Amino acid sequence: ADRYLYLAVAGWALLVAAALRRQLLVLLLLVVVSGAAAFAQCRVWHDDRSFVAHVFAATPGDASVRVLAGGLALRDGGAEGLQQARRHYQAALDLWAMRPDPFARRQRAAALAGLAWCDFHDPASGAAQLGPALVARFREALAQDVDFVPAWVGCGVACGLNRRYDEALAAFAFALAIDPYCPEAWFNLGRTQLLIGRGAEAADSLRRALHCDPRLVAAEHLLASLR
Repeated sequence: ADRYLYLAVAGWALLVAAALRRQLLVLLLLVVVSGAAAFAQCRVWHDDRSFVAHVFAATPGDASVRVLAGGLALRDGGAEGLQQARRHYQAALDLWAMRPDPFARRQRAAALAGLAWCDFHDPASGAAQLGPALVARFREALAQDVDFVPAWVGCGVACGLNRRYDEALAAFAFALAIDPYCPEAWFNLGRTQLLIGRGAEAADSLRRALHCDPRLVAAEHLLASLR
């Protein structure tokens, strides 16, 4: 949301500078204080982890920071990462279980989808992670927020695992209708198209995935296998 503040902040700075144009010492002091404050905030906004740690310490009752922390833990992987992710996602659900506003519903959708992704990535899930229950879990997230793209991607992946390819393609299409620049949706669409023998379409989808995220190594390797 910061980008909406740039013009307002610039205008306010110009107004203050105009008001203090004959008081250079005061103006210089304001510049120094503002610069020092901005430098101090760089530690908070340095990366996702420092930001989440700062917000978590300041407002531990905020479900959205729990969702962010869950995403970071899930990205770390491993048994410990999955356990931490589950704790954060469940805490998010408990914190804002009854809030009806759209932002709270989005956080519940993210937490439910996150728990489903934990099951998908957990080796201990075994055959359960491939069953229809996984599809149901992602659909539960979509019931909270039908425009939540990661839940549509997860639903497509889960349908593909159950060989429900038409439903998988439809789920990825829904995801891309909401966010045409989602690399995960393009990648999983391409992988599903490849599974059902639509190689040319798969190659195009994988190229689109790489266009959205050139660092998506899995898409690069899969595309290379088609050449």
